[in-house]
Amino acid sequence: MKVCVFGAGAVGGHLAARLGASSSCELTIVARGPHLEAIKRSGITLESREGTWCARPAVATDDPSVLPVQDIVFVTLKSTMQSAVARAIRGLVGTGGHAVFVNNGVPWWWNDASRNLAPLPLIDHGVELWSALGPERAVGCVVYSGNEVLAPARVRHSGGNRWIVGEPDNSLSERVSRTVKLLKAAGLEAEVSCNLRQDVFAKLLLNASYNSVAALTGLPIEWFSADESVKRLVFEVIDELAAVARSMGYDVEAARVTTCKLRRLPDGFSIDQGQRPSMLQDVAAGRPTEVEALLGQVCLFGDEHRVPCPCSKTLLWLLRGVNQRLAASC
Repeated sequence: MKVCVFGAGAVGGHLAARLGASSSCELTIVARGPHLEAIKRSGITLESREGTWCARPAVATDDPSVLPVQDIVFVTLKSTMQSAVARAIRGLVGTGGHAVFVNNGVPWWWNDASRNLAPLPLIDHGVELWSALGPERAVGCVVYSGNEVLAPARVRHSGGNRWIVGEPDNSLSERVSRTVKLLKAAGLEAEVSCNLRQDVFAKLLLNASYNSVAALTGLPIEWFSADESVKRLVFEVIDELAAVARSMGYDVEAARVTTCKLRRLPDGFSIDQGQRPSMLQDVAAGRPTEVEALLGQVCLFGDEHRVPCPCSKTLLWLLRGVNQRLAASC
C-alpha cells in the first residue's frame, strides 16, 4: 500500500514515524525546509513515554509531482495551508485513492456534496479544495494526541492516542475501514466514526476554548485553573460552542462536561506539565493560527442559527489581530 504523509509537523511527524516504523506500508513524506533536510539525512523520530519510534520513508520530497499516485494521502497540514496545495493533493490521490484530512476545527468538506450545500470559503480559500479535490475524495480524522516539534524531524508526544476516522456522509465505507486498519497496525488507537461532525464538534470544544486562550495569554493549560477569571472565560466559550452544536443537531453534552474538567479531558486526553496547545505553539513560532477553522466558522454557524457567542467572538477578533501582526512581521 502506497501511503503519503503530506506535512511533517507535530501530528504529521508523529503519524509518519509510527507508520514508517510499523513497515505496514510504502511511506512517502512531503515536507520542506529544515524538516525535509533532516528527514533525508536521518529519518524522522517520535519520542514518547511509551518509547521511541524512528523511521526512514521510501521518499521524502518537497515536490509532490515526483511521487506516484498514492492509495492514501494523510493531509496533516494546518487548515491555513491546505487550499494552496489542493491540486498537488489531487494529483497524488488519482482515481482510486483518497485523502484523509487530519486537522483541528471545522474541516473544509463540512458541507459535503451529498447534502447539496455550498463550500466554506472562510476555511477553503478560493474554494480550491472543493474545486480540485471535491469532498467525495475526502475522509475526515479527529485526533486526540498532544505533540510538539522539538527540532526538525524530531517530535515529542505528550499524551493521547485516539484517532477517529469517518466519511463526510457518515457511511461505513471500505476505505475508512482500510484506513483504520492501517492506523491500528501502526500502534494507533483508531476507530470508525458513525457521526463525524459530532466528533468534530466534541473536539472543537477543547481546541477552540483552551487553544485560543493559551495563544492569547501565553499560558500552558495547567495554569488556567489557578485563575478563576481565565477559567470562567474558557468555560463560557465551551458553553457557547456547545449551544451552537445543539442548534445544529449534534449532541456534545458529554464532551462539554468532561472538557470543563481541567485535569480530565475527553477520552483520556490528559494534560502534561508545561504542555503547549498547538495554537500557542504557532504564535510562539511566528505562524498564523487556525482561528477561522476553530472559531470563525463556528461563530458563523452561530449567527446562522441565532445562537449568541459573545465570548467566542471576542477571542476570534483578538486572534485575527494576532494573525495580522504575525503576517506583518513575516
